[in-house]
Parts: sequence; structure tokens; C-alpha cells
Amino acid sequence: MTTTTASRDGFGRYALRCAWTALSLGLGLSPLVLLLTHLPGMSVGACVIALCGLAAGLAGALLPGRFRPLCIAAGAAVSAALAVWRLLVSAQIAYAGLGAIGIACALLVPILRENGLPSTLAMGLAALHALMPLLARLAGVTLPLFFFASAYLVVFLINVNDQSLRAQCSSHQQRPAQSMRIGNRVLTVVLFGLCLIISQFDTLRRAFEALVQTVLLLIIRILSRLIPQPVESAGGGGGAGDMDFGGLAQGETALIWKILERVGVVITVIAVIALIIWLSGRIFKLLKAVWGHIRAFLNRYAQTLRTDYTDQTEDLSGWGEIGQSLRDKASGWAARLRPIHWDALDNRARVRAAYTAVLRREKKPDASRTARETLLSGASTGKSDAAQLCGSYERARYSDHPITDAEAENARRAL
Repeated sequence: MTTTTASRDGFGRYALRCAWTALSLGLGLSPLVLLLTHLPGMSVGACVIALCGLAAGLAGALLPGRFRPLCIAAGAAVSAALAVWRLLVSAQIAYAGLGAIGIACALLVPILRENGLPSTLAMGLAALHALMPLLARLAGVTLPLFFFASAYLVVFLINVNDQSLRAQCSSHQQRPAQSMRIGNRVLTVVLFGLCLIISQFDTLRRAFEALVQTVLLLIIRILSRLIPQPVESAGGGGGAGDMDFGGLAQGETALIWKILERVGVVITVIAVIALIIWLSGRIFKLLKAVWGHIRAFLNRYAQTLRTDYTDQTEDLSGWGEIGQSLRDKASGWAARLRPIHWDALDNRARVRAAYTAVLRREKKPDASRTARETLLSGASTGKSDAAQLCGSYERARYSDHPITDAEAENARRAL
């Protein structure tokens, strides 16, 4: 049961990634489809030719490998057949372009599958969206490009962000965290929304003003329906025929109804104002709660960044390494010039001091070598016997055996 559930979850994620690839490709090619379907003599329904190829390509990406070539061939054949049929019926060459787009979608989606659009193809489709207003003007048609261009730009930014994140993490041989991927996508969409609001501020302002006017007109209509209108008499003449049972002329409203009318108007206005205030409070609380969730999400995202990554600084100028090298050389020179108080040391300390002096004479001492390898490899041991000094140092360093005066004298000749 666990294996089956895991395999289903894996296929679900794979299917979502394939669908995302198909959506990215479809939105990328949407300006070409719009241009071809809006040419003179064409209909918007002709986009079905391209959609058939896209749907067949997505089905081929989801099916097992042995069925994939059959599905690709079927999708390409259906798109080509529809394009040829419409081309023969209407003699519009634009149907050939729609057929080519359908065949391309049927071939590309199963090839790309879950990997998404390559960077070069994605940039080319973005450039196509940028040039499409000029192409539409040259063709003399009006296209609804704003929605499709905005949708593709969001998809393009999310894809580029995910690809750069995966590349950065693969260089460190690790997989990006799920919270980091979701956080990057949310931040990308939010930033794009802000840019969209800034760029389309005038359009949004006009739409908001139209909405406010519509709401005000609706309120006025409701109030007009609630307030009764005075009834005017169509007949003339005086006498009893123009009097009602209250002793008032026909068409005249009694004082009590006037008072009730004013009270109803006041109550209605107060109710509408109270409703607006209540709705404003609810909206304010809702926005405050949403902002709290956004802040908590951003805090978790920042903690994930601090947890998964460690900022490292590197001095590119090289002055840090130069300074460290100079300090090492200065400390080595100072150690060589520092005198050894031979008379104040015992024989064991004398042997170890002599070995230290031999190491200081080495220009580049190898820390991986043992004392025996250092002394017997040609190190400058002065007039002392290197083999005897090696044995004396090993006993003085690693044992409690006494060191004789002869061994100490041999070590002193190494200085």
C-alpha cells in the first residue's frame, strides 16, 4: 500500500510538471495563434488545430514510453489533417501555420516533458511576445495580447527562477528546499503583480472609478424603489369628487405619511452607512489577517535561507593572503633569531630544541613527514649525526628514557 501511494504521488508530481511544460509552451506560442486566427477570412475557432496538437503532446508525455511515439504521430496527423482540410475548403494559407504549430506542440511536449522549456526557447518566445504588437499593426489586426503576454511573463519568470535555483543548489550538490521553491514562486508572482499595477495604474484607476459609480447608481436605485412616489390626479374639477375620506384633496399626502416617509429615508440611509462601515471593518480585518500570514510566510522563508545557506566572503584583491604570508615569514624569522638558552635546559629539552631549530631552517617544512623522515631526508643538521639525533629525538619525544650528555652534545652540534 505504501509503495502504491508513493508511486501515485510521484506520477502526480510528474503529471503536474508535464502540464506546466505544456502550459508554458502554449502561452509562448499563443501570439502566433492569435495572429493567424484574427487574419481576414479566419475564425477564432481555428485555434482548435493548434490545441489538438498540444493536447496530443501532453497525452504523449503522460503515457508510457512504448505508447508515446503512437500518440505523437496521432496528434501530429490530426493537426495536419485539420489544417489541410480547412486549407482546401477556404484557401487560407494561415491554416498551414496553425497546423505547423500543432505539429510542433505534439513533438515538443513529449520531448521536454517535466524538464520545462530550455532557456533559449523561452527567451525566443518572450521576444515573440514583445514583437507581436508590431506584427499585429503591420498585419492590420487588433489582438487581445495583454492577458496572454502577462500570463506568459509570469510563467517565464517562475521557470527562470526555478532553473537558476536548481543550478545554484546543484553546484553545492544539494536539492532546493520545498519551502524555498514555493517562496520564490510566491515572491515572483507578487513582484510581477506590483509591476503590473504600476504599469497599468491608469487603466486600473478608471476601472475602479467605474466600479464606484456602478455601486452608487445601484444604491440610488434601491433607495428610489424604497421611497414611494406621490400620486398625481389626472382629473380636474372641485367638489366632493376631489376629496378623500380624510378630508384632503385627491393627490395630497397626509402629514403622517410624510413623517413616515422621512423616517424611512433616514433609517434606510443609516442602514446603508452602517452596512458600508461593517463591510469596511470586515475587509480591514481580512486584509490584516492576510498581511499577518504573508509576514509569517516571509519570516519562515528568511529562516529557511539562513538555515540552508551560509554566507561566505572572499577577498578578491589578494591582500589578505599577502598579509598572512608576510606574517608567517616574519614569525619564522623571529623564531630563527630567538636565542636558545641551552644552559637552562635539561638534556631532553635540548634534543627537542635542536630538532625545532632544524625545522626552522627548512624553507618549506612538510608537516606530513615524521621526524625521522625530516632528519634523514637531507635537512641541515650541522655537524651532528642525523641518525643519532633522530633516535635521541624519538626517545625524548615519545618515551621516558633518559637522554645522555653525549646525545645532548650531538644535538647541540646541530645548531
